[in-house]
Amino acid sequence: MTPQRFDELRANTLAGGDLLSVGDVAECLDEIARLAAMVYMPGVYHCPKCGFVVHKLIVNANTGNVMMRRHCDDVCPNDNTPLEPSTWEMDSRKMASVMPELAQLRREKRERGEHGVAVY
Repeated sequence: MTPQRFDELRANTLAGGDLLSVGDVAECLDEIARLAAMVYMPGVYHCPKCGFVVHKLIVNANTGNVMMRRHCDDVCPNDNTPLEPSTWEMDSRKMASVMPELAQLRREKRERGEHGVAVY
């Protein structure tokens, strides 16, 4: 579905126009599923309680290809809570929250003369 088609259907519905056909609803649901797939990080799952993160990747030893699992039935090893898919936004916010700490560690290492040392 093109963005223009989606906007057309939305505008028609909001304006009190004709009800969506079964085909239009199916098309909209397909578009929603496509967009939802772009929100989540492939193969990355987290615990909503403690923040534990796991990467569930499948490596094919013969070809070297790396694939991601679509679903994760695992539970958190810390609190037995079912793991949930992680979003790009969650990951970005997490990285932004640790950057000041990493920058401070980097400054401290430089002050001690440890130039060129990577901080992880």
